Amino acid sequence: ILNGGDIRTSIDVGDITKGDILTMLPFGSLGVVLEIKGIDILNAIENGISVYPDSFGGFPHVAGMTFTFDPDKEVGNRVNELIIQGEPVDLNKVYKLATNDFLAVGGDKYESLKNGKLIANYEALEEILMAYIQELGEIDIEVEGRIAIEKVEEPEVVVPEVEEPEVEEPDVT
Repeated sequence: ILNGGDIRTSIDVGDITKGDILTMLPFGSLGVVLEIKGIDILNAIENGISVYPDSFGGFPHVAGMTFTFDPDKEVGNRVNELIIQGEPVDLNKVYKLATNDFLAVGGDKYESLKNGKLIANYEALEEILMAYIQELGEIDIEVEGRIAIEKVEEPEVVVPEVEEPEVEEPDVT
């Protein structure tokens, strides 16, 4: 999970320079890995989408997972489905989560990530990205559909009309 506010620009198709990467990732955030429960990852995603469609630098950018959400649902209950490594999230399972040092300590209100146990520190994200690009070389970019808005229609509750029974008035004479 990476917060959108850490990503400042896109990189155009073509040769990528160190300057392009430093412009895109200007903060020097460090990569970290946490051991963390599924419930805490779900809560992190819920936090990241809490103000959608309004802008929020904490909007989650993800890899290794996908999620769908309904922005019309109440905050904290917007995620319809969270899939991690191809399987529905197990709220009690402990996962390894890569993120940045800012989110790991609760930045952008990612309080649930503070529940994770830090198991690895890495260099700055821009250094990690540069090494990854050098390793991959040329690639074709595709939209992977990791995040989707999926509005869930609530079933309409139909209350049948109840006819009042006719009450005959007794004949009083």
